[in-house]
Amino acid sequence: MFLVMALLAAQVQDGVNPTTPVKPMSNPGSWVTENDYPALALREEHEGTVGFLLQIDASGIPISCSIARTSGSEELDERTCAILVQRARFSPARDAKGKPMAASYSNRLSWVIPRSSALPTNAGPTPATTGPWMTDDDYPASEMRRGHVGSLSFILDVAASGLPTACKVAISSGYPVLDQAACTILMKRARFAPARGPQGEATHGYYPGRFNWALPDQPQDKAMRSHSAAPNMIDLVVPSVPDTYKQPAEAKVTFDPTGRMDACEVTRTSGAQSLDSFACQQLQRLAVPGAGASSAPDKKDGLYTISFRTDAPAKP
Repeated sequence: MFLVMALLAAQVQDGVNPTTPVKPMSNPGSWVTENDYPALALREEHEGTVGFLLQIDASGIPISCSIARTSGSEELDERTCAILVQRARFSPARDAKGKPMAASYSNRLSWVIPRSSALPTNAGPTPATTGPWMTDDDYPASEMRRGHVGSLSFILDVAASGLPTACKVAISSGYPVLDQAACTILMKRARFAPARGPQGEATHGYYPGRFNWALPDQPQDKAMRSHSAAPNMIDLVVPSVPDTYKQPAEAKVTFDPTGRMDACEVTRTSGAQSLDSFACQQLQRLAVPGAGASSAPDKKDGLYTISFRTDAPAKP
């Protein structure tokens, strides 16, 4: 076996304590298998424990994943979030009236390679195109004018034919337009040699990856640093994004001794007051003590970056 799931579960509920907590619908150890080990990490013998935080909606489906503790391997961190957003399912938390409610769930997953093991027989999808999927010409004009850059992680569902059937952003770049543009382009251009089952048969699979939107005169690594995956980055769905929206909002929240949020202050506006207000409303249920970057080690506060999107990335 290639994988060990460290089931050191710690559920983090939202500001309103649920009567019934969120509960995994299956054994978390079954979410990831030995065949999911990233090929590059396996070849380089990278191991490590990933601490993750899932935001779970009222239907029990993860809507985002962030890395609370890195394994030290970029491949292992990215594969963890990509798989969990796709596979983890929960019985939702419920309030005193029995109404489903959103919640958070944290856990740790350990990637371990026993030295006596052989390579897994199942293979995931592999890119079948030689040219780049995206070029400088694909940069959305509105985002280029604003100087928006960022790194996003995506998951493509790949059919047995090698064609992608769906695209989901696992970790946002911080800008909804860049996220949606990436998925639209990937759906049109990405082509694969399909995943292979134990007998070598073509089968459905998932391809997790990352794309960096960087301005033509800007190094790629700067775009990556602009929006690194972290528990204090939250992506919210809103009915519409006003024309005045120019950037993700930043907010500072403080907690009372019981761990409930008691104040929210927008420290950098999104450019739209309605979005700023909505961000603080949602942080009331999403902010978790210790998850957001604190301004000081001994402070009971958290600093959050909140981006906004209107819906899931569109399919072409």
